[in-house]
Amino acid sequence: MSFKETIQKIKNEYNIVDYIKINGVHLENSGKESWKGLCPFHNEKTPSFHVSEDFQNYKCWGCGISGDIISFAEHVHTINFNEALKMLAEEKGIKLNNNIPNESAHDINAIRYIMSDAKDFFRYNYEQLNYTHPAKQEVINRGLDENNELYGYSLENPNKLYEYLKTKGHSDKNIKDSNLVMFFEDRPPWDFFHGRLMITLADYLGRPVSFTSRKIYEDDKMLGKYVNGKESPVFHKKSILFGADVAKQEARKTNIIHVVEGQFDQISMFENGIKNVVATSGTAFTNEHANLLLRMVGSNGKIIFIMDGDEAGVNAAIKVFTTSKSLHSSAYATLLKEGGDPCDYIINSGIESLKKEIDKAVPLHDFVIDSILRNIGDSINVNNRHKFVAEVAKFAKHSDESFIIDSMLSKASILSAISIDNVKEIYNKIEANKTYIKKVESNNIKLNPKIKLNVNNEADLCMFSALALLVRMPDELIPITPKLKHKKFHEFLDELGKVYVKNKKANNKWRFIAEDYSDSDFAIALQNKLFLEDPKEDIKSAISQYKYLFDRANLLYDEEIKEMKAAKALSSIIDITDPNKIAKVLNMYNKYNTTQIGGVNY
Repeated sequence: MSFKETIQKIKNEYNIVDYIKINGVHLENSGKESWKGLCPFHNEKTPSFHVSEDFQNYKCWGCGISGDIISFAEHVHTINFNEALKMLAEEKGIKLNNNIPNESAHDINAIRYIMSDAKDFFRYNYEQLNYTHPAKQEVINRGLDENNELYGYSLENPNKLYEYLKTKGHSDKNIKDSNLVMFFEDRPPWDFFHGRLMITLADYLGRPVSFTSRKIYEDDKMLGKYVNGKESPVFHKKSILFGADVAKQEARKTNIIHVVEGQFDQISMFENGIKNVVATSGTAFTNEHANLLLRMVGSNGKIIFIMDGDEAGVNAAIKVFTTSKSLHSSAYATLLKEGGDPCDYIINSGIESLKKEIDKAVPLHDFVIDSILRNIGDSINVNNRHKFVAEVAKFAKHSDESFIIDSMLSKASILSAISIDNVKEIYNKIEANKTYIKKVESNNIKLNPKIKLNVNNEADLCMFSALALLVRMPDELIPITPKLKHKKFHEFLDELGKVYVKNKKANNKWRFIAEDYSDSDFAIALQNKLFLEDPKEDIKSAISQYKYLFDRANLLYDEEIKEMKAAKALSSIIDITDPNKIAKVLNMYNKYNTTQIGGVNY
């Protein structure tokens, strides 16, 4: 297969709507073969991300990003084009020939196999432990199911994982790229994890991408009670939420997601019946995490942060408020008593008590105000009330939601007994917090179609619009397409007809995929053509418009040909001296210069 044929086969094997859905974007039908949802590439509350099932592409009208299934895989998995191509091909069993440009620095699929084999290795080691082993006791003492498939154990010997991976046929380069093993010039490879309880980290699809390790021996020299694996081509901490793969179904069903800090907290709540829960796994909360949560619950969903009842838990919730504006109208938070975490809370007080604490969750902006109040001793007096209002106003500057700003300032006014006008004056004097917003690069690829259209030519514009309608509605428009058309469109229309017939015979839904055509850039241009309204919403009008555009284009092309022939005939008189021949040419000129409706196969 050629490079283009490979891309063509990949696109034909997938349905982009299904692929985008399983990667965390909640899409709702917005018309015939059209879907929309919250954009996965920028923060938004109103869905502006549109996916076309007919064209197998997407576009966000908010940030401008657009593309196909390959570019979506690139962005959502943070990989390059070739890595995305290889990943998609591997999942469908498509063989890639040497025609794929070798620009990728990593073999993504090989690294995924390494992660899977490492999980099996750690799991096997764990299963060999008796119940008195510290690794299993760490789980048992928390009241958790010690047989949960998430757990594993890394052996004390520091290169056993490496040896195992070599027996599975993995190369040193791919093992090194996985970052599960460290390589040195002067000594043998050294496993990154050894002598620790392991917890598997999975992506949104449930594929293992790395591990979190828990310290169980006092003489463990690794810094940190919990240590996550190093980032790799398949593991990006900023976009992974522990448990998202198993929580997403319940989150969509209830439009609620609970967010905790640690993996044991997530596991404990999940095993006790709260299925819609994820953990940040000890990493900083990011905008990618915020986007994922919003996609899981939808624009009207509820995100409840269950914070450990200590200063770190309070600060974590406040950090979410100051860095993730997109969550302000959806986020709630509750602070557990006595400095505990959800896992401890369930052990000491039971799951029903934890549920009662969750029910006490308040909007995140109110949680921020309550935290400010606690910091000044839970009491406002004449000496600290101005400071209190200034702190509330400072945090209110982090929000773009007018109702949240009004709510925070009103509450500050009531609690401090300072007039709302004075509170607003304090607010207005505070400089707005400047946050860096990374703009998503749009896929503005310069097209160079073989079919050349003149934007100043009415016939070309009519024909382009007609063909843009045709590729959207082949069932309705192919039967009424005129047989006469300009020769420059012949090849494209022949190919379109063959693809259409092939789909019909196979009883497949219509898909217009650019790589199915020799002039794929022209096909992309047709896909990108915008209409004020979706033509499928008014079939009768679309058919009428199509007939008019096609007939108008043919009429104008016919007139262009006659004008050209007339001009050619007239110009030839210059070189003729015979009166009879001049008369003959003039008659020919008059013939071509006479207006008449007709059609020729140009």
